[in-house]
Amino acid sequence: MVSCHDMDEGDIYVCKECGLELKVVSKCKEFGAEDCECTQGACEDDHSCEFACCGKPLVKKA
Repeated sequence: MVSCHDMDEGDIYVCKECGLELKVVSKCKEFGAEDCECTQGACEDDHSCEFACCGKPLVKKA
């Protein structure tokens, strides 16, 4: 599943079910980090930095 640590400025992510599109206007300060030190807590443990819609992960628009 895509997380904020993977999303780069200008990327567009889409829901394949409903067509919702999200454009990244500012990237996460932990972008590309191997070991995330997220200031919001252990985001990889509770999945709070992952993006989904209609119960499925968003995918990067080609």
